[in-house]
Amino acid sequence: SSNLTVAGTGSNLTLPQVTNGLNNFTISRAAGVTISDTRNLTVNGTLTNSVGNAALTLKSTSSGTGSLIHNTANVPATIQRYVTGSSNLTAMMYHMVSVPLVTTNNSTSNLFFGSYLCDFTQSTNSWNALGAPTNTPLDETRGYMTYYPAGANTTYSFEGPINNGSFTALTSATAPYGANLGWNLVPNPYPSAIDWNAASGWTKTNIGGSIYFWPA
Repeated sequence: SSNLTVAGTGSNLTLPQVTNGLNNFTISRAAGVTISDTRNLTVNGTLTNSVGNAALTLKSTSSGTGSLIHNTANVPATIQRYVTGSSNLTAMMYHMVSVPLVTTNNSTSNLFFGSYLCDFTQSTNSWNALGAPTNTPLDETRGYMTYYPAGANTTYSFEGPINNGSFTALTSATAPYGANLGWNLVPNPYPSAIDWNAASGWTKTNIGGSIYFWPA
């Protein structure tokens, strides 16, 4: 591992692939850094972004989404999420999404502006449309379902302090859908992929071993 500092003036820097990870990574240049849609970055030491949300961007396109694994709390960043859409509402272009920001961010539904947005209630086994308002409070500990009806695709942007370390998702198992019959929409809270079958690193208490995802 090595240290990397991005400082001074200049244009936005797109990071090359860092396969072995960085020790400490510091961003103090306003133009900032972009982790492109095909790149993965691991920061094993301290990640410092003293400039703001726009100075660290994880790019997302049809080719993929940039990935960041880090160990520093409350790092400001912008995480993009590309999704496909369709004006044909029978095309089933649904996406299960999460807000990969800290739970104190007070996120609202404007993050998914232009999309239909639903949450899921385990106790009634039902989807609930959140309606048209863009100021509906969202819960970063739960997942959501979106449908973008205005075109072939769109890109959501989540700006704020990003998650790292321990995280507890909102799950429940209450009647009449309890006793191993309940479904929960569990979010991925991190700016990276997660390994559902990892032998260590997380605990799935009272959660079955199977996962289901929408193929759109």
